[in-house]
Amino acid sequence: MGIPPNYRSFWAKCFSSFVGLALLCPIFITRAQIPASRSAVDLATGTYEPRDPAMGDNVAWVMQQLGAAGKVVIWAHNGHVSAAPYAPGYDTMGSMLRKRFGVDYVAIGTLFSRGEFQAASLPFPANGNPLVRAFRVGEAAPGSVESVLAETRLAALALDLRRLRSSARVQAWFKSDHAARSIGNRFDPTNELDFYESVVLADRFNMIVFVAHTTRSHPTANAQVKFRIDPN
Repeated sequence: MGIPPNYRSFWAKCFSSFVGLALLCPIFITRAQIPASRSAVDLATGTYEPRDPAMGDNVAWVMQQLGAAGKVVIWAHNGHVSAAPYAPGYDTMGSMLRKRFGVDYVAIGTLFSRGEFQAASLPFPANGNPLVRAFRVGEAAPGSVESVLAETRLAALALDLRRLRSSARVQAWFKSDHAARSIGNRFDPTNELDFYESVVLADRFNMIVFVAHTTRSHPTANAQVKFRIDPN
């Protein structure tokens, strides 16, 4: 199986075109100076991150290199891939891509009920150098999206929310607020319920993928040292 010609061309441009990279750098610097009205995570304090707009610019640049026939798969936290903004005026990467590419941007949310994952342990130590380790959680909270999906007794499932049944009850459920896990790169097992958020699935995603039981990624020896990862 060879590399498609358009992708060979893309990687050639990536590694040979310093002009393209030089043009991207001012964009990143500009993004770092975006006022809080453009991209935020903590609306209460007004703090923001230029990360989502910068990631959106990265993807747009990659698509530009690939051309009209190009396709890109992005793996990120549900909050970043969501086609809905954090709040009006506070874009996610996904909401920026939806504005730019319309229906060609397909947002896929990932969900799980129980199992293991890897994250930085909260609270962070005084020296600011957190330990990354494995966490294990049981069944999702009653009434949450994950608990409802777990009732199917399926090990895994995928739902295309663009093709929901016309049943008013089904439509209403996916267009209503429900609690769902929201675990990123950090976790506090003593406050597990804090790692849920209210979501309207139909607003955020075109599809959802659910696994009943998830397993932790396995860190390499180099990663264990560099990122202080507990291998156990």
